[in-house]
Order: sequence, then C-alpha cells, then structure tokens
Amino acid sequence: DAPADVDSTIDIIPQSDRKYDVVLLGASGYTGKFAVTHLMETYGIDGDVKWAVAGRNKAKLSATLESVARELNLEASSQTVSSVDILLVDTSDPSTLPNLVKHTRVVATTAGPFQLYGSPVVEFCAKYGTHYVDITGEMDWVRTMILQHEGAAQRTGSKIVSLCGHDSVPWDLTVMKLAEGINQHDKEEELVEVSIVNDIKSSASGGTMATMKLAVGGEMIVPPKTNFDPLIRLRDGTKSLSRTKLALPAFISSMQFPKESGRVVTAPFVMSAVNGSVVKRSHALRGRNDTKTSPPLPPPTLVYREARSFADVKSALVDYLGTILFLTALLNPVTSKLIDLLQIIPEPGSVMGNISKQTMTNEFYLSVAAVGIGSKGTKLESILYFDRDPGYIDTARMLIESALCLAMDHDVIPKQGGGFYTPSTAFGNVLLNRLCKRGTHFQMRLVQE
Repeated sequence: DAPADVDSTIDIIPQSDRKYDVVLLGASGYTGKFAVTHLMETYGIDGDVKWAVAGRNKAKLSATLESVARELNLEASSQTVSSVDILLVDTSDPSTLPNLVKHTRVVATTAGPFQLYGSPVVEFCAKYGTHYVDITGEMDWVRTMILQHEGAAQRTGSKIVSLCGHDSVPWDLTVMKLAEGINQHDKEEELVEVSIVNDIKSSASGGTMATMKLAVGGEMIVPPKTNFDPLIRLRDGTKSLSRTKLALPAFISSMQFPKESGRVVTAPFVMSAVNGSVVKRSHALRGRNDTKTSPPLPPPTLVYREARSFADVKSALVDYLGTILFLTALLNPVTSKLIDLLQIIPEPGSVMGNISKQTMTNEFYLSVAAVGIGSKGTKLESILYFDRDPGYIDTARMLIESALCLAMDHDVIPKQGGGFYTPSTAFGNVLLNRLCKRGTHFQMRLVQE
C-alpha cells in the first residue's frame, strides 16, 4: 500500500519524460516579468530550455510575454511568443494544480505572499514528484511546509527549495563557500564564526510590502508545535547536532571589517533574521551529525553575525530610525489606514518610487563582504557582488538559475533524494557557477593560518 501522505491514484510521470523544464508561476507580476525577461533573453523561446508560464489571467500573461519580447527587440514579437505555452492555474482551486505540476520538471514561483498562494503549490509538487523553487522570505511558512510535506517529497523525489532569491541566496552561498574553504585548508577544521557586512542599494515592491504588512500585523502563519525547530530537522526526522547561534546586532555600531579597511559603521539589516535562519538550516543539514568521536563530541556551534554598512553614523541613524518609524506606523491601526489611503505602499506589480528599470540596472547593487573563522583560527575573507538590483532583477535571475540547477544539472548538483532543502544544500557550487557566468562576482582569500 502507498504511504498515507502519497496519493496512490496519482500517475507520476518520470522527470525525463516531462514536456517542460521549467514552468514559471506568477509571470505577470513585478518580479515574474523580470524572470520572463531572463528566460527569454538568456535561453530564448525555442532553445534548449523548454519553459512555459502559468497564472490565472491568460490576457495578462500574453501581454507580459509580448511586452518582454518588444523590450528585447525580438522581431514579430506576437508570433514569436505564441510558441510559449500558457497554463491557466488558480492556486485557490486545487483542480487546476495538476495542470501546473504534472508535466514539468520544476515549478518556479514568484506568486506571494506565499502563505496565501504558495501552500497548495508545494503540496501538489510534493505529491507529483515535481521540483519546486520560490523567492519567499516567510520562515514560519517554510517551517510549516517542512512539517506538512517532507514525507511526501521524500517518497516522490520532489526537491522543495524555498528562499531562492534575494532571500537568501547571497548569504547562504557565502557561508557555504567559507565553510568549504576552511575545510579545504584543514580537513579537521570547521567553520565556527561568520561576520557579514552588506552594502546595498535597492527598493521594495508592492508584493514585498504586502508580506511585510502580514508579518507586522501578526497575521503570519503559525507552524504546528514540535519538540524542536523544523529548520534543524534532518531527513530522518531527528534533530541535527550542528547548531547555529544568531548574534545579530540590534543597534548602530562599528566594527573592524575587513582588517585593512578600518572601522565600518553598521546598523541592523532588515532581512538578517531570515538570512540567519537559512544559514541555520543549511548548517544543520550540511554540518557534522555523527558521534563517532570517542568520547562523542558535538560539533562546535556556528556563530552568525550580519549587519548593513553605512558611510557614516548619520546615514545609519536615518535608516535605522526610518525603519522603526515605518514598522511602528504599520502596527498602529490609524496610521496603517492612512498609509493605505495615501497609497504610500505601492500596489503589487509596482515598486516604491516608480523607479525605472534603467536605474535598477545601472545604479542598484549588492555587496556581501564576509569574514569566516575556523575552529583552529584560520581566517578567510570573501566578497559576493551583484551589479544590479538584487531584490527584483537579480532575484528573478537567481530563481530561474536555481530552477535550472534542478532541471538541467541534476547529475552534477549534490546527490540526495527528495525533501526540503536550502539553496546551498540543494545546488552547491553549481548555482554559484551559474550566477557568476551571468554577472555575479565572487572572490575569497586566506588572510590568516
């Protein structure tokens, strides 16, 4: 008999026999359009990557395809994009979901907030043995999905990988490379401390702000109660021995980083708790979980620090107080309604300030500078740099390249069965290499043995 969490009536098509490599859900949204642009510009329409788009509104999806084709100066755009299949899917209607997941190797989705629109998609991907990637930053939703669907995903071979965008690929890959570098320097040494400073210029979209309003308003999903955090849950259901301590700053401060650059003014980074949670899960899955030493010794705890850098104290103070005031305004029912009336928060599908794509491409960026320290004192420094907007343009690129790791690089990504993974544990260096081939820059050096 089939396990309770696997529907024996489902005919699972082998991955190699599926029509599409990637189906993009939410293609007509703000980030979704950037994902369409990356697919069309980088991989073409009738090329080696077979892709389709999905959503509720065929007219909007067709308009998105034609708009992107015109922006890319593709000839006869309406005829060209007609060969891109459009799948009609309503995530609130389960009867439409088999059409989304059954015939593709990977579903890549930008349709958030994910606690509102993502849960059925994860459920059906897990049931049908379809891989899944998204750009969520909703950690309690991720915890809930692990608890509800990991059993089915393991049995069907479905790999579920959330947080494949600005939340939290850059930080997850950075810690992975530092851990890898420490171990390559000395096989008996382990990464025990990571300090990261972010230099970023970006903006926020309506979809992101909608998720933030849910979080601030206490409307986020609450995971089922368990004996331990699902983020440190191993594939066999036991608790990982490899732990992470998040030592995230709460106030403005300064730090020596890196050694020859002098002191840097830092303030809390709004996404550091999410990034730290992803690092926590990656470390739990990738870290040492055996007790073969005599006497048995647990691995050392990984301490994770992350902050945002500023040119001076004044700039840091303006950002810090501005964030606090904005979140406070969202919490207050009166000011929250005023924010809605004045349309301070953009509608889904637009970005705050109506910033142009040209500005986002030429002026926005992300620099993730890190120092990693090993258990024997070895010190590494690294930098990961994105030369355009990381929150939307490069989030779309990270999402699509993550999907293609599963669709096209299955033989070279880390060998493991179905289940819930982080970007670094699912894709390893394959994703970093894909990103670096198309605009991302990464360097790492040994500074102390």
